[in-house]
Amino acid sequence: ITAGADGYVRQWPFNLIDEAEPSDEEPIIEIEPLATTYIGDGVELCGMIIGNNNWILEDKNGKIWKYDLAAESCTCLKDFHSGPVNAVATSPVDHFSATAGEDGTIRCWDYIDKNCIYSKKFSTAATALAWAPASVDEKCRIVCAGFAGGVIRVLMRGKDEWKTTFVCKPHNKRVTGIKFSPDGKTICTHGEDNTIFFLRVVCASYNKVTLEPVGFQELAGKPLSLDWRHDSEAVLTTSTQGDVVEFTTPKE
Repeated sequence: ITAGADGYVRQWPFNLIDEAEPSDEEPIIEIEPLATTYIGDGVELCGMIIGNNNWILEDKNGKIWKYDLAAESCTCLKDFHSGPVNAVATSPVDHFSATAGEDGTIRCWDYIDKNCIYSKKFSTAATALAWAPASVDEKCRIVCAGFAGGVIRVLMRGKDEWKTTFVCKPHNKRVTGIKFSPDGKTICTHGEDNTIFFLRVVCASYNKVTLEPVGFQELAGKPLSLDWRHDSEAVLTTSTQGDVVEFTTPKE
């Protein structure tokens, strides 16, 4: 049995391979596989171990497959991030969490049932997450996600998918953090472009949330973390320069 990065699993006749005798005149012997199974687009198999009448296959893109020898078919057993998990956020009211991966996926998990409900893939790495409080959406379905290109997306947790409701680009480089103010009226983001950005949270009809820029501040070094003051009037930030700086929330 062979499994390749092209997404194919092939069964081969061992006896023909074992008895093959290439010569100087014919150094290459072509042997046809007994069976060929194509798992699907985007599958890159990189490892395999034998099971009970089946093979367990590792997919470079984060999945674990079971290949049934008799049926010549594959079943996905698990679906994970295929690289580092950069951020995690949990719902304030439900048993759901969201994770952001370097593979560009935002995944929704039920941590009681211990399974991934669904995921959505984007073109760049997902780098930061913040789950909106009930003051923004009483059902707590809104998540803000940051990406390597400096983009912020507002996502709504649906029944079977993430729905993108708003997109903006406050940073020129990788977003490294997002945090809602205690009153839920403002979010502050920080990125590798040495800035922090304040955006006003606007709750529109049909539970649609948008973000309006309020202002930004430049730092001497890359911001590492931030936290809001209890009254939502200021944030504390840390940077690679060893500084801890307080910034007052900009007024409209």
